[in-house]
Amino acid sequence: MRAHHLLMALALAFFSGCDSGGETDTGNASCAEFSFRSGGMITADVDGQPLRSDCYNTFVESGLTHITGYEIGASETDLRTPITIVIGGTTEGTYRIGDGSDPSTIQISVGDASDERAESGVIQVTEYSAARLRGTFSFVTSSGVSVSDGTFDVAP
Repeated sequence: MRAHHLLMALALAFFSGCDSGGETDTGNASCAEFSFRSGGMITADVDGQPLRSDCYNTFVESGLTHITGYEIGASETDLRTPITIVIGGTTEGTYRIGDGSDPSTIQISVGDASDERAESGVIQVTEYSAARLRGTFSFVTSSGVSVSDGTFDVAP
């Protein structure tokens, strides 16, 4: 599954540019080395543990807005995708995960465990413009992982 994340990251890097300002200092590789954006923020509380992305990418495909947060380490092999958010539209509003009519979803990587996909929850987009994509999210996975106080504030 990690190879899938690396391929996804490389594909996203192809579609997204790198913001040179606000570089997040990870102490290791930089966001720019991976052609990821920095200066934005994706955070959440995952079963009581903090999640924070170092870098991110965004793109819109087939009417869905994709936001992927990354943690980077010392090298390309030390790349991790802790969260991928797919919003079921391109406007401000409330998107319900798991209601059957909304394609919104969130996937997280929890420690060394396999990826967890949201079973139910909500994504609230409070700002969607050419300059900023901002909102909140919370959800529960089918295995019971609880994610709360999620926020994103990124450039689309």
